Amino acid sequence: MRVFALFILLLIAAVVFGGIAYFGYTMFVTPAKEQKAERVAAATAAVTPEPTPEPGLDVFESAIAMVADRERMFDAIEALQQFVTMYPNASVIGEAKSALGELNASVVYTTIDSPDKMVYTVVSGDSLARIAGRTNSSAELILRSNNLSSIDLQIGQVLKVPQVDTAIVVDRATSTLTVFNKNVFFKEYPLLAPVPGSAGVDTSVREKIAVRDGKRIIFGGADYPGSERSIVLEQNAPAIRGGGATASGGGIVVSQYDIEEIFPLVTRGTRVIIR
Repeated sequence: MRVFALFILLLIAAVVFGGIAYFGYTMFVTPAKEQKAERVAAATAAVTPEPTPEPGLDVFESAIAMVADRERMFDAIEALQQFVTMYPNASVIGEAKSALGELNASVVYTTIDSPDKMVYTVVSGDSLARIAGRTNSSAELILRSNNLSSIDLQIGQVLKVPQVDTAIVVDRATSTLTVFNKNVFFKEYPLLAPVPGSAGVDTSVREKIAVRDGKRIIFGGADYPGSERSIVLEQNAPAIRGGGATASGGGIVVSQYDIEEIFPLVTRGTRVIIR
């Protein structure tokens, strides 16, 4: 009986003290562990760095916001030029170049006033070719910039002559042709076919040719619009021409629309780098 009673007492003590121990564990130990886990999580979150904003993105976004505002066109050009120059590896560099190129072309190929345009008043005996020679420009560039329907001029007519000083870089790695004006980015054009050869070439424009039905066309003729254009280079370098990727003839191939835009921007002696 004594043994049984002792057993009962031990059992009661275990139940009582076990309950107390469990109560103490749940009241003190468990909350302490939870609080520690929360502190660790908070500390981890505190030291986790926020994603670093992409450098120059604010400049790009500000410039794009100005693009649609014609009154701020030149501010947009300046901001985009700054972005393209300073952040050539940015994730949005393609968008920036595209927007800047379109703005630059729209200034050159319209009657928009620009500090880079010379005002010229037509005098007796003038022709577009003669004016181009006097102003270091090209006849077709003057015609298109002034939205002229023909090469005929009137004495006293006021023309705006873009003053461009271009160079071309053809990049095999990126399959692009980039026009620079006064050593800064003007516009980038995609190539439609691989560039022949592999060596780098530093050359220049020898002549510009317009052809229709196998016959050479002179600027200003009725058959000139829409003619096939080729920019022939020195050193037997491949010519820059318009067409499609499957067109015969080889060379440095851009679209017909693009060659018609590039063609007036260059003159004999314009530098061309192929790399």
